[in-house]
Amino acid sequence: MLLIQLCGMGVRLTFLVAAWLCFYACPALLRAQDAPNRDILLLLQEGVARLNQKDYPAALNFFNEVLKLSPHNSIALVNRGIVKARLGNYEGAVLDYSAALNIDSTDFRTYYNRGRAYMELKQYALAIADFTAALHLDSGYANAYTNRAHARLQLNDSLGAYQDYIKAAQLGSLKVREFLKAKGIDWERAQ
Repeated sequence: MLLIQLCGMGVRLTFLVAAWLCFYACPALLRAQDAPNRDILLLLQEGVARLNQKDYPAALNFFNEVLKLSPHNSIALVNRGIVKARLGNYEGAVLDYSAALNIDSTDFRTYYNRGRAYMELKQYALAIADFTAALHLDSGYANAYTNRAHARLQLNDSLGAYQDYIKAAQLGSLKVREFLKAKGIDWERAQ
């Protein structure tokens, strides 16, 4: 019956049917064919949920599953690096962050996270390089200034550390403001 009605309405209805197929049916078919990507997304979401719940072994398993399906998934690599860092495996975290940066070198947070892992490994020059890279991508990231200052202090670069602490305070870091105040430094007047 529907076919008879469709045939009787002419070109306008043919256009409407074609539009419906293009805008509603085709995307649904594409989504159905794209099941592996949907599986990857669900695994990523579950991994992040477990990471937020601090269930690190489970989170690690979910991110490993994503990487079996999609070995170049930078999101899974970064999140697996975070899990490894929280478990104290800083070398493994650095490897995952580095692999993620080989895929996507535009995420300032990945440079920051790798810099934090380098800090834990006491590789301060590498940490400074990563915090600097993060700041090239987002110059308003106060935590990168703060951590670069910490690394600079470890390498006896007091002037560089001072400048980074001042910048972090100017960007709104309350902890750095309190730290500077305790040291008798007026960050608002500092240059």
